[in-house]
Amino acid sequence: MEIWKELLGTWVGQLSLGVIIFTIIMMAYFARMFIKKTLEAEKEQKKHNKTEHQGHA
Repeated sequence: MEIWKELLGTWVGQLSLGVIIFTIIMMAYFARMFIKKTLEAEKEQKKHNKTEHQGHA
């Protein structure tokens, strides 16, 4: 448990913990954003394909 004392008890440890937490939050934000953009692009592509096929009929 020495590592927890160093992580929470020293200035460098607290900065490291802040970077770790920030990185996890940033990872979750980007994952959510990429998934949302992918789903929007798929929906737009399906809409485009549907209107393209109706125009040729």
